[in-house]
Amino acid sequence: MNKKLVLTSIIISSIIGVVHAEQFPSNGAMQENKTYEKAANYGNMGVYDGSVTATAEYDDVLFQITAGNYLPAKSEIVTTCPIGSYCLGLTNAKYSETTDQGVSACPGGYPNSDRGAKTNTQCYRECTVAEANIAHATSVSGNDYYGTGSDTCAATACDNGYHVKKAVQVAEKTALFGVDASVVGIYGESLSDGEQKKYECMGETCTNNNVISGRFGLTENNTFAAEFSHGVVYGQASCQPSSPIGDYFYSILELVATGAKSIEEFRAEFEPIAGPTKTEIAVLAITGFNEGSLSGDESGPILNYVLQEDAGTEFSTTSTGSSCLCRVTGYTPISEFSEGVSEPQITEASRWQYKGRYSDASECASHCAHACLASMLNTVGSEVRLGMLDAIDVSLSGICEANTIKITWSDAEQSDVDANNAGQCTYDGDIRTPVKAVSKPGKTFKGWRFEKK
Repeated sequence: MNKKLVLTSIIISSIIGVVHAEQFPSNGAMQENKTYEKAANYGNMGVYDGSVTATAEYDDVLFQITAGNYLPAKSEIVTTCPIGSYCLGLTNAKYSETTDQGVSACPGGYPNSDRGAKTNTQCYRECTVAEANIAHATSVSGNDYYGTGSDTCAATACDNGYHVKKAVQVAEKTALFGVDASVVGIYGESLSDGEQKKYECMGETCTNNNVISGRFGLTENNTFAAEFSHGVVYGQASCQPSSPIGDYFYSILELVATGAKSIEEFRAEFEPIAGPTKTEIAVLAITGFNEGSLSGDESGPILNYVLQEDAGTEFSTTSTGSSCLCRVTGYTPISEFSEGVSEPQITEASRWQYKGRYSDASECASHCAHACLASMLNTVGSEVRLGMLDAIDVSLSGICEANTIKITWSDAEQSDVDANNAGQCTYDGDIRTPVKAVSKPGKTFKGWRFEKK
């Protein structure tokens, strides 16, 4: 044998690599870098001699795009929705050389949106005095959102006789189809510390017992599933060493409510933990409840918003601690309602909602997921459900409140002033006079006249 030929063959083989012989595929689709042994025949190629073309075939990659993202033209990377647009999400999208997919420009007149907007109700324009429609406001700030979006318009200046007063603005967002604060669940299961519980609800009451049914396929500890008439909500629980906002808030709330700690002391202590916005919202909710301007049903959801951990916070479901937090991670519609449902469905985890603090870590581990499920199924504590579903928007706004004017009545006994609550009035409101003026010998009372400045 020619030694030069043998050496050349070895060199060529080392360059192109070893190609293993395989059987010709039954579907005729030949793969890359293969040798199909003795396959060059008419049955496989369709010719006896001459030439033949092997045409490459491809399947489309199908992209699953969650709300708040889109697929740009000439790209295979799903990207966050750009400013000035909203992205509803797409299923089974295909690569395109020319078209951005899953992204829409904000509606006319509402050109702005933040990056990652999921619906057109997150598109906005700057508030104007006319559009804000805040009584007695002469200038405003904030955003006017499209459609049912929650406006953040707030007064920054008022007519003479009025002043800007901060207020809490609450807007209920559309919850999941068939899941809102007034609906009792049907069935649920939770897995906590290795123990699985089943919940069955009849009317306003849910009962539980220990079972291993596996109806919802729960295998991970600290998870739960709650079934409603139109679908199943899935969620997670986490026991943390501490929840700074939640633990502090509940330890101090009773002291504030009873007056043992002033609202200003609360503000000073809470702001470094929760930030100025949440602190102001909490102060206004507590003050409103104490004064009677907010009912418990109104203040509850607001305070649970305050107790939410900020978006993006991640807690391990295997952590140990005595502070219990819950969040929703997904929603599966029941088959007959899966088509034509316009209400939004959860495509990513919601924010963590503070549920409460147990006496120790072992108690939290045993009960946290069960407690999260109970809050999701029952109408009792429904504000926690709203928090888990992120079903309310809470923001600070400004309104124009009438100034309070103190009135000093000369020649009137204080008791006569107090009897008619005549010591003050509000601008544009009623003026109440004392019950009577002091009687003076030889004089007839003509009336009181304001000494205008």
